[in-house]
Amino acid sequence: MSLSWSSFKYLLLFALICVSGNALLISSPLYIKSFNIILASVCFVLSCFNKIIFMQYLKYTFPYILLFATQALIIFDFRVSSIIFILLKMFSGIVIYNYLKDEFAYKYINIIYIISLISLVLFSYNCLYGLMPGGIQTKDSTTSFFIYSQIYNLDYTFIYRNSGMFWEPGAFAGFLNFALLFSFTLPHERTAKIRNKIIVIILALLTTVSTTGYIVFFIISLYYLYQNRWLGKYLKYLLLILITFLVSYLFFSLDFLYEKISGNSENATRIVAYINYKDLLLDHFFLGRSYITGIIGEESGNGFLSHIIYVGVFGALYYYICLWYTLIKNSHSIIFSIFFIFTYI
Repeated sequence: MSLSWSSFKYLLLFALICVSGNALLISSPLYIKSFNIILASVCFVLSCFNKIIFMQYLKYTFPYILLFATQALIIFDFRVSSIIFILLKMFSGIVIYNYLKDEFAYKYINIIYIISLISLVLFSYNCLYGLMPGGIQTKDSTTSFFIYSQIYNLDYTFIYRNSGMFWEPGAFAGFLNFALLFSFTLPHERTAKIRNKIIVIILALLTTVSTTGYIVFFIISLYYLYQNRWLGKYLKYLLLILITFLVSYLFFSLDFLYEKISGNSENATRIVAYINYKDLLLDHFFLGRSYITGIIGEESGNGFLSHIIYVGVFGALYYYICLWYTLIKNSHSIIFSIFFIFTYI
């Protein structure tokens, strides 16, 4: 019975990860809404047995309800059904995190490890033999096999970046970096069990060739050196030099990364998006423009920037205050909480 209950928890968390970034799901409004409704229904049943979790949801989302109500008064193209859908999605994440509690980090790492292992095998196939036949096209240049996505050029040649099962390599890098951060929260006896898994996750991260992913990985490495009490001072210096050399080598040797950070890339990136979208940000600075206006198609490529544009500076500020409060409440240190929010942004 305990095994089946543990499997249910893994399935619940895997479903949450899929809703957050699986290429096949998020590219299809029908798939993602159906999946969200099922997940939210399960979470609602769970919350009925835990009044604390349900009250936490109300506390976190009530200010957003007021914000959306204000937006409804001033924005013409406003649909209540879309707002309910967004609140259900927020509800699912809060319930699952509070339901799993101390198990969340360990189970999350195990899931990301399996996704990473599969991605490395299939990514190696792509590198050696090109695109795999079949799959479902989710974008003009992405084919999804649900557990793995392959991206390619217009001439159908494989792009040597690992997306895992997510919609693009940068998203995969984000989920991988979270796994590395969560590993710091585990007790020592569990940390020993996941060392080989962490190596696989780091290898998968390197194959994403994600600018933001590499930068965040460098910051996480600094945090590891800072909080690790088992490493000697000179070994820490040596590891710092090696990590700095690795990140510098990747930056200067890969034209793709250098062009993105220097701003020479033809495609807008998360780093230069603030310049390109500053007018849109200023126009909707206080109340936001809502998630469901007619101009939703204007993509910034930057989730943090998009969040401010959608809900305004006050809505975004409240969100990160709640995130900070949740981290501190769950006995995470101030330093860890700062690194976590930096990674999240």
